[in-house]
Amino acid sequence: MYVRTAAAVLWRAFGLGVFLSGAGLAVYAVVQWLQTAHWQPLTINGLLTGWTGTRDWVFHPRTWLGLHRVIMSARTVPVFVIVMLLGGALLVFSTPRRPLPTWRDPW
Repeated sequence: MYVRTAAAVLWRAFGLGVFLSGAGLAVYAVVQWLQTAHWQPLTINGLLTGWTGTRDWVFHPRTWLGLHRVIMSARTVPVFVIVMLLGGALLVFSTPRRPLPTWRDPW
């Protein structure tokens, strides 16, 4: 019983950490905008083209073609939006379930 409770608490803490990481990325994008007056959040496209190993795959995919289509359709979405949605989903799905009230006869 205690292991299950500890695992649930750790999973919920992980979800909260992911959500707060997304919020931190959003704050970073806002601070950059306040300094430069140019909105330039970190995007998936920026992440993938920044690494030489993935840059070739982005421009000339030979494998994982379905994943390539998914990523190319979402490449302009800011990373903080994706991370916050993922963290929010983890938090929603890790909420503790309360047992349904049972009927008890007061007699």
